[in-house]
Amino acid sequence: MRLSKYMAFVLPGYLISVGLFFLITLLFDTEVFSADPPGKYFLGAIAAVFVVFGVVYLSLYWKEKLPEHGKSIVEVRKEAILNIKDESLLAKIATEDPNPRLREKARERLQEIHTEA
Repeated sequence: MRLSKYMAFVLPGYLISVGLFFLITLLFDTEVFSADPPGKYFLGAIAAVFVVFGVVYLSLYWKEKLPEHGKSIVEVRKEAILNIKDESLLAKIATEDPNPRLREKARERLQEIHTEA
C-alpha cells in the first residue's frame, strides 16, 4: 500500500528529472549529448515544457484538484470486505490492516456475520 501512496509523485518526478537533465546538458557542453543551434532551442523548449508540466502536476496534486477516475483502492477493498464470509480473514483485516477505515469496516462485517448466525 505504500507504493500507491507515492505513485502520484512518479510521473511529475520523471517529467521534472528528464526536463532538468536535458536543460543541464544543453547548458554545459558534454560528451553525453550535444545539439546544433536550431535543434538546441527546440530541445530546450521541450525540456522546459517537461519541467513546467511536472511542477503543475505536483501543485495540482498538493492542492487536491486532480480529478479522480474510478473507485479508489480503499473503496474497492471496502466492497470486497462486504462480500467476505470467512471470519478468520475478517479478524485478520480488523486487527492488522494499516488503514483504519478498512479495519472498522471489517469489524462491522464481523458483527454483521455474528448477528446473522
